[in-house]
Parts: sequence; C-alpha cells; structure tokens
Amino acid sequence: GNPLCITCPHDPQRLRAVACEELIDKVHQNAPESLIGIMVFGPDFEPGVNATKVLHDFSTDTNALKDSLRQIDGTEMVGTPPWDSLAENIDATDEAAVEFEDVLRTEGRTDDDGSEIEVRRVLLVISDGDDRDSVLYGLSDVIRMAQEAGVIVHAIGLGPMASATVDPRLQTDANLTEQQIETVQNLQRLADGTGGFYASVHDPAALSELYAAIADGLTNGYATETWECLPDGREPKPGQVVEGIIVDQNGKPVDEWSMVTPKD
Repeated sequence: GNPLCITCPHDPQRLRAVACEELIDKVHQNAPESLIGIMVFGPDFEPGVNATKVLHDFSTDTNALKDSLRQIDGTEMVGTPPWDSLAENIDATDEAAVEFEDVLRTEGRTDDDGSEIEVRRVLLVISDGDDRDSVLYGLSDVIRMAQEAGVIVHAIGLGPMASATVDPRLQTDANLTEQQIETVQNLQRLADGTGGFYASVHDPAALSELYAAIADGLTNGYATETWECLPDGREPKPGQVVEGIIVDQNGKPVDEWSMVTPKD
C-alpha cells in the first residue's frame, strides 16, 4: 500500500481483533460477570442516522463475543464518524448498565461497603484517524454526554495519523503534521475529559500488550505513577512533540516514548 495514504487501513492482519479477543478472555477470567459489547464505526453507516455497526451486543458470552470479531477482515475502507458513533455508544453503554444494575439490585447485591450497587461504565475506543464524517456531534458533545452518563472513555490511537510520534514519511504536506497533532490532542481531550487514559501505537502488533494492561486495569484496579519530564529543564510548548528514552535501574535503555503536549 501507499505509505502516505493517511486514510488507508493500518491493520490488514486484523491484529486489533486478535488483541480484542485476548482482552475479552482476560476480562472474563478476572471478572466473569462483566458485560462486553463490540461495536465499530464507519461500515455502512448512514450520516445523521446510524454511525455504528454492532458486532455483538453486551454479553458475558466469551465465545460468542470472540466469534463476532470475525466480521473484522482488516481490509475494509470505511468512513470515520467517531464522535457520532461514540454518542450512540455512550447511550447504549449507560442503558445496558442501568438494566444490569436493576437485575443485581433485585438479587439483593450491594457494593463492598454495603451501598446500592453501581456498575462501572467504560468505553474503549480505537481510531486510526481524525473525524471526517460526523454530522450530529462534536468532541465537546461527546465529552459532556460521557460525563453526564458516568462513562469513562479510554482512547487509543492507531497508525501514523493517530501516533504520538510524527512519522517522517508524512512530511510531504506542510499541513499534515498539524492535522496529525490535532488528531492526537482530540483523543487526549476525550480521555482526559471523561476520566480515561490515552495511548498510541504506530504498529498494531503492540496492541496485544496494551490491551492486556487495560484488561488488568479494568478488573484488578489501577496502579498509577506520575513523572515530570522537562526537556532541557524547560516546560514544553503546547502542541510540541516530546520524545525520550526509558532506562532500567542499571541505566540501560529499554524503550522509547513520545507524546504531544496538550494545547490547554
């Protein structure tokens, strides 16, 4: 394929589907009652009417959920209406959670402290580009809806348009880097505004490890560490690409990291 094609599929081997299967396995291994739904935005969507295709509605059936992922073949060229699709899925997630809470309360179930049980609402969204097709909702609408419904949105950028690292292959267009950075920042704002986190992978092969960490976080709680990184001791400018190296306790480099600083 054309390495400069910013709208081309970035996962022809379906690695995102494989990683999702592993996530389903791990979540249900750790928390068997978890309801999981699988939706995609874009394919056969009708602008202003339906921006989401449901591969499988919310369920605890591990095998059925995994089987539904076979509908992702890795070669489809689709539209990109993530804000419209997220608005639909926020509503669907909240409705499913309310129904589940009613069932659990009817059974006399409570939270660990004895209070009325509440189901955690979480959306994990993965996108390989900016929103080009939404007609009803914008980013601010989606954040507001998620906040009102108590839905946490974790956002993952996939491919060169969503990568936190500026891909040197994309430097043929003076406006492309700015567009790429805006895409990253929009996903960051989505996650920050809803209490979620943002991550970015250029290579879909990295999704497996990332999804495993997400599954642990969803079912085993969160471990957080905060680091302050100031290149040359100075605070980076908004929208600046910051890169660094992670070293082990012996000072040996073990990985690289990069991010785009928020505008706000």
